[in-house]
Amino acid sequence: GVKTENEGGAPRANEAAPVDPNEPRYCVCQRVSFGAMIACDNENCDMEWFHYSCVGLSTEAKFKGNWYCPACTAERRRLKKLEAKEAAAAAKK
Repeated sequence: GVKTENEGGAPRANEAAPVDPNEPRYCVCQRVSFGAMIACDNENCDMEWFHYSCVGLSTEAKFKGNWYCPACTAERRRLKKLEAKEAAAAAKK
């Protein structure tokens, strides 16, 4: 399911406070946690949490099912195509 920062998970960072150089970086922007964030449903995602605005989402967006970040979506498509090719090759044998 979809998780947002407000439901728990990613720590909150005060945007006005100085950024601790040891604070974890998230998202495609590689910035700290702030504002509304969404977690990628791929448990092996390298970045895990994303700022809504960085992945083109509105905070009013409603989700059904899982949400995957752009990198994980591309990887899932690549694997699906590979599986289809392998299945077609196996069917020809």
